[in-house]
Order: sequence, then structure tokens, then C-alpha cells
Amino acid sequence: MDREIQDKQAKIEYVQKCANYLLNKTVDARGLTINMNELAKFLQQLKNLTKRIRKLKQNLMNPSD
Repeated sequence: MDREIQDKQAKIEYVQKCANYLLNKTVDARGLTINMNELAKFLQQLKNLTKRIRKLKQNLMNPSD
């Protein structure tokens, strides 16, 4: 009887550990998603700035008097 109870407790602990592990991985994935979104915003801003710099450079190189 005690052995059966210990086995069930061990299984419960294992399931809890698995659930905690998956929860932690979910949180990590959410953090990664947020970081990816921030990176995407940054890259878009960088792309826009690059376009503006090219345009300004072109205007400086070819002034239309």
C-alpha cells in the first residue's frame, strides 16, 4: 500500500515538473517573440533611416539649382 502511494506521489511530482518546465518554456518563447517584434521594429526604422540618408546624399551630390 505504501509503495503504491509513493508511486502515485512520484507520478504527480513528475507531472508537476513537466508542467513547470513547459510553463517556463512558454514564458521564454513569449519573451523571444517580444524581442523579435522589437527587432523587427528596429530593422524597419533602420531601413527608413537608410532611405532618408540615401535621399539626402543624392540631394547633396546632385543639387538642383
